Amino acid sequence: MKNAISRLFQPAESYTLVCWLFLRLLALIYIAAFWSLAIQISGLAGPDGILPYQELLDKLYNHYGRHAWWRMPTLFWFNSSSLGWLRPVCPAFARFAA
Repeated sequence: MKNAISRLFQPAESYTLVCWLFLRLLALIYIAAFWSLAIQISGLAGPDGILPYQELLDKLYNHYGRHAWWRMPTLFWFNSSSLGWLRPVCPAFARFAA
C-alpha cells in the first residue's frame, strides 16, 4: 500500500501526451480568438469602428515621430487605412495557430 501511494506522487517518466494535448488545446483557443476577431474587426478597428486603427497610428506618429515605429511595431504602419489589411490578417493568424 505504501509503495502504491508513493508511486502516485513520483514524477512521470514522460509528459509527451500532456504536452501534445496542451498545445492542441492552446491552438484551439487561438483559432477561436482570431476567427472571432475576424468577424468583429471592422466594428472595432476599421475606418468607422470604435477606435480606427489608422487614427491610432497617426496619433502615435504625431506624438513620438519616427520612434513610433519602435514603440508600436506592426505591419499596419504600411497600410491600415482600409479593411484590406485588417480582415485577411485574422484568418491568416488563425491558420498559423493550427
